[in-house]
Amino acid sequence: MEPELLMPAADLAREIAGLVPSILATPRDITEKSRWQTVTVVNQTQFPLIPVATYFESGRFWTAPTLARPFDKAMFSVCNSDYSFFTGATGGIVMQIILDEAKKLFCNVGIGFGTPYAGPFDINAVFDASGAAAGVNPPPAHTPAALAQASFTDSSNSPVRARSATFAGTDTSGKPTTIVFSAVAIPGQEAMVTVTQQVTGTPR
Repeated sequence: MEPELLMPAADLAREIAGLVPSILATPRDITEKSRWQTVTVVNQTQFPLIPVATYFESGRFWTAPTLARPFDKAMFSVCNSDYSFFTGATGGIVMQIILDEAKKLFCNVGIGFGTPYAGPFDINAVFDASGAAAGVNPPPAHTPAALAQASFTDSSNSPVRARSATFAGTDTSGKPTTIVFSAVAIPGQEAMVTVTQQVTGTPR
């Protein structure tokens, strides 16, 4: 099972160069909440990032996750629940990269977040894959719902780097190629997670 029509390295680099990783504007009125956090998702891949699962330990969305288009940005925000006392907003979401829907080949990225009542702001990014080809990609370790919870459990107030499994496929010129996805998560009240597609070479 291999994805087809993957972008060659030169085309991919050109598209990524045109997207500046930056934090999107904070939603109006969210700052009136006692605890809040925004997460800008920067999509440096040729695939949409599709939200598919959510987990909350506490709090709620102020603005729910939306699809992050290829080579574009999207944002979601969280805050303490209405009428809550001594709570913040902690949890995780999962965004899915569909490499080949017909072949059920996809890669999930879990994004954990945390703005507790007391303590630092946390963030996390972790990958999981499915539709794996034997010897190339590992089988999924989590369902999307479990990955959303796991991403929260391992969230950190320090920058986090993650790397996906390797996917073998064919580029737009018909040549075999391999790609991985990487993620860099920067914590803060206005956090940012950048997901990047990288060409790693030609499969042996």
